[in-house]
Amino acid sequence: MKYEDMKVAELKDLAHRRGIDPVPKLKADIIAALTASDEEDGVVEAEVIEPQGKQLAVVSKAGTINANFDELEAWVDRTLSFYEGWEPSADNPEEVEQCAQHRKNLNGLAKEIDDKRKSVKRNYDAPLIEFESKCNAIRDRIKKVSERLQTVEKEARQAIDDAKYQELEEHYEAYVGMLADAVPYERVHEKKWLNLTCKVWKAKNELEEKADKIVSGWEALKNMNLEYFEEAELRYFETLDLNDAITYAAEKDRERKRVEEMKREMDQYRQPAPAEPVQPVNDLPQTPEIAEAQPVETPPQRASFMKPDPAKPRIMIIDAATTEQCKQIGKVCGSLGVTGRFVSGTLEEVYWSEQERKRNVG
Repeated sequence: MKYEDMKVAELKDLAHRRGIDPVPKLKADIIAALTASDEEDGVVEAEVIEPQGKQLAVVSKAGTINANFDELEAWVDRTLSFYEGWEPSADNPEEVEQCAQHRKNLNGLAKEIDDKRKSVKRNYDAPLIEFESKCNAIRDRIKKVSERLQTVEKEARQAIDDAKYQELEEHYEAYVGMLADAVPYERVHEKKWLNLTCKVWKAKNELEEKADKIVSGWEALKNMNLEYFEEAELRYFETLDLNDAITYAAEKDRERKRVEEMKREMDQYRQPAPAEPVQPVNDLPQTPEIAEAQPVETPPQRASFMKPDPAKPRIMIIDAATTEQCKQIGKVCGSLGVTGRFVSGTLEEVYWSEQERKRNVG
């Protein structure tokens, strides 16, 4: 029986028989005294776990380490008391040298205690390390065989899953027909259908419901008469989400309307400016060659049956040109009997500038 399981009276009686005098009053102190007595007498309290051959039987005792800590503490107190009243100065070379010497001695004492601690720890841990090593080695042999058997189980389970998956896939393809080309089975498969708790008939029912939902969504999409049905249909078979396909088609329609609106604005922008000549809006000089150019020859006479084409103000839009290029264009116009002047800016800028000029003049 363990000491911890005994009553105080039993412990005291055992202590008297062991010759422990005086017997401590507290249970913990009595147990400590009995444990120390066991070590002195070579008595080992064994903890046996099912000593059958198929199980691990362990004989162990709680480790006890005794040391003269009280004497060591007293000696350290006396040693360190020397330094309590000593305040060496960093400006005093002799005291700095003494600091180095004393520090070396103190570090040596600390190292001696630490080395002893490490030595005891190694000795204390050695039995545990050896015990764990042997336990792990035997355990690993057992687990290795267990893992080999588990591999066989996994292969068998995978074969069952593959057969079930194939059965569901064939059922799906037979149920939806050509739709399987657009939506193959792997797109609708759910992992839970392969669980052992999920029966095949239940998985097939859920699969049919899922297929019916896809078909009904497709039919609903076709009945909406969407402007961008083909795009929406492709989107639907990509996502299998009816709302997403409808939203996608609506966005395409909004994009088309934005483009059409932009075209209308551009066409309006390209409308001819008022017939009245506009004034320059910047410092681009008027081309004198154009203003002074005279016709060099009389244009050929139109046939009598042709309707006369009267001269009227016209505008030529040039994307970009330098002043020199404008002069050359003016010479060509003058040679044809066309007079006029260049105004810098886009058609819209010239138009609004002329409107502003008219308001100022008015």
